[in-house]
Amino acid sequence: MTRKRTHIGRSGFAVGVAVLLAACSSGVAPGRLSQSVVPPSCVVAYDERTLAECKQLASMKGDGRAALAVAKYYESPRHTSNESAMDWYERAASLGQVAAYRKLFDAYSLGSITPRNAAKAEEYLERAREAGAEWAVLVAAKRLESSDPQAAVDRYLKAADQRSDRCIVTVDDARLDPVAGMRAHGDIRVGETVYTIGSPRGLERTLGQGIVSGLRHDDGITFIQTTAQISPGSSGRGLFDAAGNLVGVTALAAWGQGLNFAIAIDEYFHQ
Repeated sequence: MTRKRTHIGRSGFAVGVAVLLAACSSGVAPGRLSQSVVPPSCVVAYDERTLAECKQLASMKGDGRAALAVAKYYESPRHTSNESAMDWYERAASLGQVAAYRKLFDAYSLGSITPRNAAKAEEYLERAREAGAEWAVLVAAKRLESSDPQAAVDRYLKAADQRSDRCIVTVDDARLDPVAGMRAHGDIRVGETVYTIGSPRGLERTLGQGIVSGLRHDDGITFIQTTAQISPGSSGRGLFDAAGNLVGVTALAAWGQGLNFAIAIDEYFHQ
Protein backbone atom coordinates (compact mmCIF):
# COMPACT_ATOMS: atom_id res chain seq x y z
CA MET A 1 0.00 0.00 0.00
CA THR A 2 1.39 3.36 -1.05
CA ARG A 3 0.88 6.44 1.12
CA LYS A 4 0.61 9.87 -0.44
CA ARG A 5 2.46 12.65 1.27
CA THR A 6 1.58 16.29 1.11
CA HIS A 7 4.54 18.63 0.93
CA ILE A 8 4.37 22.38 1.58
CA GLY A 9 7.34 24.28 0.29
CA ARG A 10 8.94 27.16 2.13
CA SER A 11 7.37 29.71 -0.17
CA GLY A 12 3.88 28.32 0.40
CA PHE A 13 4.43 28.32 4.16
CA ALA A 14 5.61 31.94 4.08
CA VAL A 15 2.55 33.07 2.12
CA GLY A 16 0.23 31.30 4.53
CA VAL A 17 1.90 32.89 7.56
CA ALA A 18 1.78 36.34 5.93
CA VAL A 19 -1.96 36.06 5.27
CA LEU A 20 -2.59 34.88 8.83
CA LEU A 21 -0.51 37.70 10.34
CA ALA A 22 -2.24 40.30 8.18
CA ALA A 23 -5.65 39.12 9.36
CA CYS A 24 -4.56 39.04 13.01
CA SER A 25 -2.90 42.45 12.96
CA SER A 26 -6.08 44.09 11.70
CA GLY A 27 -8.11 42.56 14.49
CA VAL A 28 -10.50 40.97 11.98
CA ALA A 29 -10.99 37.28 11.39
CA PRO A 30 -10.04 35.97 7.91
CA GLY A 31 -13.01 35.97 5.59
CA ARG A 32 -14.78 38.86 7.41
CA LEU A 33 -12.63 41.82 6.37
CA SER A 34 -15.18 43.45 4.09
CA GLN A 35 -17.94 43.35 6.70
CA SER A 36 -16.07 45.38 9.36
CA VAL A 37 -14.31 48.09 7.37
CA VAL A 38 -15.60 51.53 8.39
CA PRO A 39 -15.18 54.40 5.87
CA PRO A 40 -12.84 57.14 7.12
CA SER A 41 -15.29 60.00 6.60
CA CYS A 42 -18.60 61.00 5.06
CA VAL A 43 -19.62 64.52 4.10
CA VAL A 44 -22.27 63.87 1.45
CA ALA A 45 -24.41 60.87 0.48
CA TYR A 46 -25.35 60.80 -3.19
CA ASP A 47 -26.16 57.13 -3.95
CA GLU A 48 -26.97 53.87 -2.19
CA ARG A 49 -23.31 53.02 -1.59
CA THR A 50 -22.34 56.34 -0.01
CA LEU A 51 -25.61 56.36 1.93
CA ALA A 52 -24.72 52.99 3.45
CA GLU A 53 -21.21 54.22 4.28
CA CYS A 54 -22.56 57.34 6.00
CA LYS A 55 -25.06 55.29 8.02
CA GLN A 56 -22.30 52.91 9.06
CA LEU A 57 -20.00 55.73 10.11
CA ALA A 58 -22.76 57.47 12.07
CA SER A 59 -23.83 54.26 13.83
CA MET A 60 -20.41 52.76 14.57
CA LYS A 61 -18.35 55.91 15.17
CA GLY A 62 -20.99 58.39 16.33
CA ASP A 63 -20.06 60.73 13.48
CA GLY A 64 -22.47 63.68 13.52
CA ARG A 65 -21.51 64.93 10.07
CA ALA A 66 -22.29 61.52 8.61
CA ALA A 67 -25.72 61.54 10.27
CA LEU A 68 -26.33 65.01 8.85
CA ALA A 69 -25.37 63.78 5.37
CA VAL A 70 -27.91 60.94 5.65
CA ALA A 71 -30.63 63.39 6.70
CA LYS A 72 -29.91 65.65 3.73
CA TYR A 73 -30.01 62.63 1.41
CA TYR A 74 -33.53 61.75 2.55
CA GLU A 75 -34.66 65.38 2.32
CA SER A 76 -33.39 65.83 -1.26
CA PRO A 77 -36.05 65.96 -4.04
CA ARG A 78 -34.85 62.69 -5.58
CA HIS A 79 -35.13 60.68 -2.38
CA THR A 80 -37.77 62.51 -0.37
CA SER A 81 -38.58 60.68 2.84
CA ASN A 82 -39.56 63.26 5.42
CA GLU A 83 -39.88 60.76 8.25
CA SER A 84 -36.39 59.36 7.63
CA ALA A 85 -34.98 62.87 7.22
CA MET A 86 -36.39 63.93 10.61
CA ASP A 87 -35.08 60.76 12.27
CA TRP A 88 -31.57 61.43 11.00
CA TYR A 89 -31.68 65.15 11.79
CA GLU A 90 -32.64 64.16 15.33
CA ARG A 91 -29.70 61.76 15.45
CA ALA A 92 -27.32 64.41 14.09
CA ALA A 93 -28.59 66.83 16.73
CA SER A 94 -27.97 64.27 19.47
CA LEU A 95 -24.37 64.08 18.17
CA GLY A 96 -23.93 67.84 18.58
CA GLN A 97 -24.43 69.06 15.00
CA VAL A 98 -25.54 72.70 15.32
CA ALA A 99 -26.71 72.71 11.68
CA ALA A 100 -29.23 70.02 12.64
CA TYR A 101 -30.63 72.29 15.36
CA ARG A 102 -31.51 74.86 12.69
CA LYS A 103 -33.14 72.27 10.44
CA LEU A 104 -35.23 70.90 13.29
CA PHE A 105 -36.21 74.36 14.53
CA ASP A 106 -37.40 75.33 11.04
CA ALA A 107 -39.20 72.02 10.53
CA TYR A 108 -41.08 72.15 13.84
CA SER A 109 -41.86 75.88 13.74
CA LEU A 110 -42.88 76.05 10.06
CA GLY A 111 -44.26 72.56 9.60
CA SER A 112 -42.19 72.10 6.45
CA ILE A 113 -41.36 68.39 6.61
CA THR A 114 -43.15 67.45 9.82
CA PRO A 115 -46.24 68.64 11.73
CA ARG A 116 -45.71 71.82 13.72
CA ASN A 117 -44.61 71.37 17.30
CA ALA A 118 -43.95 74.57 19.24
CA ALA A 119 -42.37 72.77 22.20
CA LYS A 120 -39.90 70.94 19.95
CA ALA A 121 -39.08 74.14 18.09
CA GLU A 122 -38.29 75.90 21.36
CA GLU A 123 -36.15 72.99 22.50
CA TYR A 124 -33.88 73.18 19.47
CA LEU A 125 -33.82 76.98 19.51
CA GLU A 126 -32.56 76.87 23.09
CA ARG A 127 -29.98 74.19 22.32
CA ALA A 128 -28.70 76.22 19.37
CA ARG A 129 -28.57 79.38 21.49
CA GLU A 130 -26.58 77.57 24.16
CA ALA A 131 -24.17 76.38 21.45
CA GLY A 132 -23.62 80.01 20.42
CA ALA A 133 -25.36 79.79 17.02
CA GLU A 134 -25.71 83.35 15.77
CA TRP A 135 -29.12 82.80 14.20
CA ALA A 136 -30.54 81.48 17.47
CA VAL A 137 -29.25 84.44 19.47
CA LEU A 138 -30.82 86.79 16.91
CA VAL A 139 -34.15 84.97 17.00
CA ALA A 140 -34.24 85.28 20.79
CA ALA A 141 -33.37 88.98 20.58
CA LYS A 142 -35.96 89.64 17.87
CA ARG A 143 -38.66 87.93 19.88
CA LEU A 144 -37.89 90.05 22.91
CA GLU A 145 -37.78 93.15 20.71
CA SER A 146 -41.25 92.38 19.35
CA SER A 147 -42.87 91.62 22.69
CA ASP A 148 -41.09 94.24 24.79
CA PRO A 149 -38.80 96.61 22.83
CA GLN A 150 -37.58 98.47 25.92
CA ALA A 151 -36.71 95.18 27.63
CA ALA A 152 -34.71 94.19 24.57
CA VAL A 153 -32.76 97.46 24.69
CA ASP A 154 -32.16 97.15 28.43
CA ARG A 155 -31.02 93.56 28.09
CA TYR A 156 -28.82 93.64 25.00
CA LEU A 157 -27.76 97.25 24.34
CA LYS A 158 -24.90 98.37 26.60
CA ALA A 159 -23.63 101.47 24.81
CA ALA A 160 -24.53 103.42 21.66
CA ASP A 161 -23.54 106.52 19.71
CA GLN A 162 -26.01 107.46 16.97
CA ARG A 163 -23.72 110.15 15.58
CA SER A 164 -21.08 107.61 14.50
CA ASP A 165 -23.49 104.66 14.16
CA ARG A 166 -21.76 102.65 16.89
CA CYS A 167 -23.18 100.34 19.52
CA ILE A 168 -22.09 97.57 21.88
CA VAL A 169 -24.45 94.71 22.64
CA THR A 170 -24.18 91.64 24.85
CA VAL A 171 -25.67 88.16 24.63
CA ASP A 172 -26.44 85.65 27.35
CA ASP A 173 -24.84 82.21 27.61
CA ALA A 174 -23.32 82.30 24.12
CA ARG A 175 -20.00 80.82 23.10
CA LEU A 176 -17.93 83.57 21.46
CA ASP A 177 -14.67 82.94 19.65
CA PRO A 178 -12.18 85.79 20.23
CA VAL A 179 -10.34 87.35 17.32
CA ALA A 180 -6.63 86.73 16.84
CA GLY A 181 -5.81 90.31 17.85
CA MET A 182 -6.47 93.97 17.06
CA ARG A 183 -4.39 96.52 15.15
CA ALA A 184 -4.48 100.25 15.59
CA HIS A 185 -5.11 102.37 12.49
CA GLY A 186 -1.64 103.93 12.81
CA ASP A 187 -0.18 100.53 11.93
CA ILE A 188 -2.37 100.06 8.84
CA ARG A 189 -0.74 100.63 5.45
CA VAL A 190 -2.51 101.72 2.29
CA GLY A 191 -2.47 98.88 -0.23
CA GLU A 192 -2.47 95.96 2.21
CA THR A 193 -5.07 93.22 1.80
CA VAL A 194 -8.08 93.18 4.11
CA TYR A 195 -11.19 91.03 4.40
CA THR A 196 -14.80 91.59 5.42
CA ILE A 197 -17.14 89.02 6.93
CA GLY A 198 -20.82 89.85 6.77
CA SER A 199 -24.37 88.62 6.25
CA PRO A 200 -25.77 90.37 3.15
CA ARG A 201 -29.46 89.45 2.74
CA GLY A 202 -29.08 86.93 5.54
CA LEU A 203 -26.24 84.98 3.88
CA GLU A 204 -24.16 84.44 6.99
CA ARG A 205 -20.35 84.48 6.98
CA THR A 206 -19.97 85.91 3.49
CA LEU A 207 -16.29 86.67 2.85
CA GLY A 208 -15.17 89.73 0.93
CA GLN A 209 -11.64 90.75 -0.09
CA GLY A 210 -10.04 94.05 -1.01
CA ILE A 211 -7.32 96.50 -0.08
CA VAL A 212 -6.97 99.48 2.21
CA SER A 213 -7.57 102.51 0.00
CA GLY A 214 -6.90 105.15 2.60
CA LEU A 215 -7.46 106.49 6.11
CA ARG A 216 -10.12 109.18 6.46
CA HIS A 217 -11.07 111.39 9.39
CA ASP A 218 -14.59 112.75 9.76
CA ASP A 219 -16.18 114.46 12.75
CA GLY A 220 -13.56 113.10 15.13
CA ILE A 221 -13.81 109.49 13.88
CA THR A 222 -11.11 107.66 11.90
CA PHE A 223 -12.42 105.52 9.05
CA ILE A 224 -10.55 102.91 7.02
CA GLN A 225 -11.47 103.24 3.37
CA THR A 226 -11.45 99.88 1.60
CA THR A 227 -12.43 98.14 -1.62
CA ALA A 228 -13.52 95.03 0.33
CA GLN A 229 -17.24 94.45 -0.13
CA ILE A 230 -19.70 95.83 2.42
CA SER A 231 -23.19 94.99 1.21
CA PRO A 232 -26.49 95.93 2.89
CA GLY A 233 -26.86 93.73 5.96
CA SER A 234 -23.11 93.56 6.55
CA SER A 235 -22.55 96.73 8.56
CA GLY A 236 -21.36 96.22 12.10
CA ARG A 237 -19.17 93.27 11.12
CA GLY A 238 -15.41 92.86 11.14
CA LEU A 239 -12.69 94.12 8.82
CA PHE A 240 -9.64 91.86 9.18
CA ASP A 241 -6.06 91.86 7.97
CA ALA A 242 -4.34 88.85 6.39
CA ALA A 243 -3.26 87.55 9.81
CA GLY A 244 -6.81 87.55 11.19
CA ASN A 245 -6.39 90.69 13.29
CA LEU A 246 -9.44 92.92 13.65
CA VAL A 247 -8.65 96.35 12.20
CA GLY A 248 -12.10 97.88 11.94
CA VAL A 249 -15.86 97.53 12.20
CA THR A 250 -17.66 97.90 8.88
CA ALA A 251 -19.86 100.97 8.81
CA LEU A 252 -21.17 101.87 5.38
CA ALA A 253 -20.92 101.50 1.64
CA ALA A 254 -20.96 104.87 -0.12
CA TRP A 255 -22.14 105.54 -3.64
CA GLY A 256 -19.49 104.29 -6.01
CA GLN A 257 -17.87 100.98 -6.74
CA GLY A 258 -15.39 99.80 -4.12
CA LEU A 259 -15.99 102.84 -1.92
CA ASN A 260 -16.56 101.33 1.52
CA PHE A 261 -15.66 102.37 5.06
CA ALA A 262 -14.99 100.80 8.45
CA ILE A 263 -14.47 102.51 11.80
CA ALA A 264 -10.91 101.92 13.01
CA ILE A 265 -11.08 99.38 15.83
CA ASP A 266 -8.85 101.36 18.20
CA GLU A 267 -11.37 104.22 18.04
CA TYR A 268 -14.53 102.12 18.05
CA PHE A 269 -14.73 101.86 21.85
CA HIS A 270 -13.83 105.49 22.52
CA GLN A 271 -16.63 107.73 23.71
